[in-house]
Amino acid sequence: MEDVDNDISIPLKLVLRMRKAKMQVVFDSNGTITSENESDIETQQESEELVDFERIQKQKEDNGDIMTEYEQKQLPIASKLILETDPHTNNIIIEVDLRLVQYMKQHQIEGIQFLWNQVFKSTSQIAASINQETNEDRGGSGAILAHCMGLGKTFTTITLIHTLFCYTKLTYIHRALILCPLNTANNWKNEFQQWIGKLEPHINVYLFTADDIAKKDRLQFLCHWHENGGIMIMGYEMYRLLTNNASDAKVKTSRTKQKLTKYSDRKWKKKAMKTKVELADIKRYQKYLCSPGPDLIICDEGHVLKNSKTAITRMVNQVRTLRRIVLTGTPVQNNLKEYYAMVNFCKPS
Repeated sequence: MEDVDNDISIPLKLVLRMRKAKMQVVFDSNGTITSENESDIETQQESEELVDFERIQKQKEDNGDIMTEYEQKQLPIASKLILETDPHTNNIIIEVDLRLVQYMKQHQIEGIQFLWNQVFKSTSQIAASINQETNEDRGGSGAILAHCMGLGKTFTTITLIHTLFCYTKLTYIHRALILCPLNTANNWKNEFQQWIGKLEPHINVYLFTADDIAKKDRLQFLCHWHENGGIMIMGYEMYRLLTNNASDAKVKTSRTKQKLTKYSDRKWKKKAMKTKVELADIKRYQKYLCSPGPDLIICDEGHVLKNSKTAITRMVNQVRTLRRIVLTGTPVQNNLKEYYAMVNFCKPS
């Protein structure tokens, strides 16, 4: 080790490994490592490490004290993500939490900026779209985030939602509904817990499945979310089941009335009363899920909406809010009509 120049920092583990392999470490006048084998033992790994070390040393000499490739990968892509500033003072109005930004890739940053610009545009436009009498949002638009599978659409969406709830007085977002295939519902809840579970403000995340919520508790569960705000995660089929029954109940009520004109016995009266109760419940489901429903709706695996004639697509299109986001890795599967159905959901007519 006495041959080693004090100005050269060589990893101690590398030297020890070379000595253990009976390799003599020698430095020439330029500080370059050379080695003379005392035996035939020399591994390819050691040779590659030597080459890598020499490359880094040369970079330090040419460019100053630079970081290794590994260290560079640990750096965040951006130190800040600002969605809106005051045009006059340049003060920040909407900014993404830095604790989330540090994990974002460039395409995710661009994804959030795209969704904000398409769905919300600006806080001034949001304020202008609010009905002062009913406090309902009558403006907004939709967008499709068509990142391929594995590019982190879920994290991008969670970051956007967290930002909207951080500035709820400016964004008017109190309730968000996420519709997804049933087999991904638990994953959504876990992702929310992982990324924003410990961040402020605390956001309630509800998972609505047939296994978790008994039938008798469904209305109360949705009512709590509707009144207190938060994020509701629900499968497409459950949403269809709860909202599609409204039209069925109206037909049933009409038929019951027709029969009551012919028969006035107690049996039909009981059926009529039962139908009225069912219809009242379904109207409440529609209130919580459709009109007024959520302030923002997100459809994961949005290619489910590819057929405009299916019950799911028809029911989802009845949501009052125009702030709609579709997430899909396969926006076009078979033909452009399927793509049109998704676009029409995001931007009706």
